[in-house]
Amino acid sequence: MPKSKNEKQIDRIRKFTKKWKRIVTEYGWKFDILYCNKFADMPRETSSERTLAIVFAKFDYLDADIYFNLEITAELDDDKLEEDIIHELTHMLVRPIIESNEMEEYTVTTISRILMRMRSSLE
Repeated sequence: MPKSKNEKQIDRIRKFTKKWKRIVTEYGWKFDILYCNKFADMPRETSSERTLAIVFAKFDYLDADIYFNLEITAELDDDKLEEDIIHELTHMLVRPIIESNEMEEYTVTTISRILMRMRSSLE
């Protein structure tokens, strides 16, 4: 039986999360991934209809939930999806030291782009 569109997107998310999870699990983080079919299924804190993912990190417990919008996932090529997964995981690393959401996004974007350039060393 062929996989559904959502199952294919879940497989893509799992592939890149498995590849990159070490950047947080090495520091003791645990996280769950939750899949939302569309924007309306995302948590209310989601900033816009174009949001791919949102992380709720509880740094004092080293625990997080990452919500992915499967509709947006389907629009992304593999390189962009991989970079965005790194971005979301990086949110977990910087959460304890960032007070401003604007500064957090700048920091996370910078770090995730550096890691993307280094990805060949992980393969």
